[in-house]
Amino acid sequence: MSDTNREFEGSGVYNNLYKQSGVIADGAFIQKVDLDDYVDPTVNKSRVFTNNQITFNIAKSLKPPNKGVITVFNISKELSNYLAENQANDIVVQLKAGYEDTNLETLFKGTLTFFEEDFSSETKKTKLHVTDGGVNIKEGNTLRAWPTGTPVDSIVESLLDDIGLPKAQGGIAKLGADVTVESPLYLTGSIMRGIQRLAEEYKFVFSVQDGASFWMPPEARSEVVAFNINSETGLKGSPQPINKAASSKQGDVKVRQTSLRVKTLLNGVINPESTVYVKSEFYDNAIKVTKVTHTGSYEGGNWETLIEGDIVDAVVNQTAVFGGNR
Repeated sequence: MSDTNREFEGSGVYNNLYKQSGVIADGAFIQKVDLDDYVDPTVNKSRVFTNNQITFNIAKSLKPPNKGVITVFNISKELSNYLAENQANDIVVQLKAGYEDTNLETLFKGTLTFFEEDFSSETKKTKLHVTDGGVNIKEGNTLRAWPTGTPVDSIVESLLDDIGLPKAQGGIAKLGADVTVESPLYLTGSIMRGIQRLAEEYKFVFSVQDGASFWMPPEARSEVVAFNINSETGLKGSPQPINKAASSKQGDVKVRQTSLRVKTLLNGVINPESTVYVKSEFYDNAIKVTKVTHTGSYEGGNWETLIEGDIVDAVVNQTAVFGGNR
């Protein structure tokens, strides 16, 4: 490929971290799992592939877990055997890609769910089905109780600790100390269901992006602009408006949120919950990204990123506090 570079990494197994040493009786992860620790070839038995052709489709959104399919062509029999022996052991997978005049950016970081191989042609195809935070979301359980008057922020902090993922830098917003539970709160079972319960009640959004957790209000975006998208930086075509039903109310007046669909050259910097600035003939706005799809075709002929996001004025900074529905 003349204009694209890519790097596929498959790490060693870290199953024991979860199944043996990393889980207490109630199922909370007492040791946070930072996937960066498992894709360092100098420390672990990581396998880095830069010469194999690949195709990929990575779908990210604010509804965890993110999922994707990475197809690698003509991998060795030894690696096929390794995948077959360890596919149930939470192999860490990282996909990086970029262009020759730029750095490789991380498009996906997560774990292998399962793989399949196709020998129907002369070219062997190995499809890796991957998820982001899937192990923590599926297996994390807890047993907790909080008395009346406990700040909701403290409850959220406890559950985010229990689920065992690093917190994204600048990705955890606060409701404020005056927002408390009005009656005792008990949680037994799935940590994810507990987080979703709080998210629904207090109008927040929980998501996992490349192995890190976010807890953000839907009506505000990060004050840090991840990328400026325009005709000179990779914008493809014109941004398209998305018709969405009224999503909120201000008094008795329904508010229709303006959303855009934007296509750009492949860009791993952009994730859901990030802020991008879009400038085109008809738009000149900052948007809060809600969906990202990275796609790459064989031989790198068509590598692009499709973004969906909302035009939002309010910003979240490190000290921002947002009121809940109580």
